[in-house]
Amino acid sequence: MARTKKEENKEVVDSKAIEERVTTKISNTLDKKIEEVFEEKFNQKIRKEFIEEIEKVEKKTIREKNRKIFFKDFLLLICLGVIIFLLYLMYQNHYFDSYFPINCPEESVVEKEEGTSSIQPSFDELKKTYASYLDPYTISSDSFYVENLYQGQLTNELMNYYTLNSMDFSKLEKEDDYQLISQKEFMKACSSLFVDECSMKSFDYNGNKVRFFSKLDSFVTDSFLEKENSLVQREITDIQVKGDLVVISTLEGVFKEGKLSTIYPKGWTGEYHGESFLTFRDHLNSLVYTFQNKKLKSIEKGS
Repeated sequence: MARTKKEENKEVVDSKAIEERVTTKISNTLDKKIEEVFEEKFNQKIRKEFIEEIEKVEKKTIREKNRKIFFKDFLLLICLGVIIFLLYLMYQNHYFDSYFPINCPEESVVEKEEGTSSIQPSFDELKKTYASYLDPYTISSDSFYVENLYQGQLTNELMNYYTLNSMDFSKLEKEDDYQLISQKEFMKACSSLFVDECSMKSFDYNGNKVRFFSKLDSFVTDSFLEKENSLVQREITDIQVKGDLVVISTLEGVFKEGKLSTIYPKGWTGEYHGESFLTFRDHLNSLVYTFQNKKLKSIEKGS
């Protein structure tokens, strides 16, 4: 049975509609797939960039942290170096001696152990090193404190005498007819000479009474001071080094007009032509000076 024209046209229209629906569906499906692929690629790129940025921040943070640690360690090293340097200066100035006393051997000897030995310096070398220790401790044979000295008594007055004798009189404060010695300057001079502190006791010097006035914080003299002339001569007979102690033995006498005399008690006088004092050992005064860190610690009468 033959189809009519109307039926043929309807079939054509239906075919086109079906084609359009299929095409639309395929297009929508492709668009969705493309969108998903694009989104996935975009997300992957975002994640990669985010991870890279995180790694950069992390590396920067680590560098800054390391830099801070380096500077911290550097500052600590500087502080440690300063502390060590200050401790070294304190050690050099014997600051720790009173806190950590050195146990010294009782005798200075040459020790020999298993083929090794410690060599003791010669007497001449010891004199060259330590003889100057005695220089500030001079006294006039007419001093009021001669008896104390040669009986081996380092009294407070004798310490004050030695201290004043070491000072420059021209720098002392002058008034109308007397001089003032400030306690501060006096104690400074004393501390450079003695292990023990001086006392603020009045004492005699070259015919002057040197009195301490607490209200003035000063010693006051009766008149202008003049240095005492010392005719006392000494010869070092022995030096012993015991740890931080230096023990110097001497023979001492008065040399005047070619004659050598006993200082205390007076009595013996003999001709002197430059011989060793040991020649006159039985007549001269013998003293033993003990120094600690270059300061006088004690004086004893020698044998």
